[in-house]
Amino acid sequence: MPRGVIGGIAGGILNECWTRKITGVAFLTPAIAFAPDPEGAVALIEVINRVYGLEVDTKELLEKAEEIRKKLKDLADQHRKLRKAEEKCGAPEAMYV
Repeated sequence: MPRGVIGGIAGGILNECWTRKITGVAFLTPAIAFAPDPEGAVALIEVINRVYGLEVDTKELLEKAEEIRKKLKDLADQHRKLRKAEEKCGAPEAMYV
């Protein structure tokens, strides 16, 4: 990554490593700030498993990922239905303009 920001506790720990000249490593994955991302966690765990020879099981995270994906799809479907109902009734597109 050519540039970016790592905030929160992870950023603080990495900053302390840099300041104290301690070797620090960060495994990063793209994520959406407002939604949990079990698949991102699985990707990181798989890399850590390979790098450090661990065998952390990710089955439960993958199940949660499917559950979240289904809930988001249901939410999107509900939103789509509401938008169609608004269009039929001639309701305004946005409540506050």
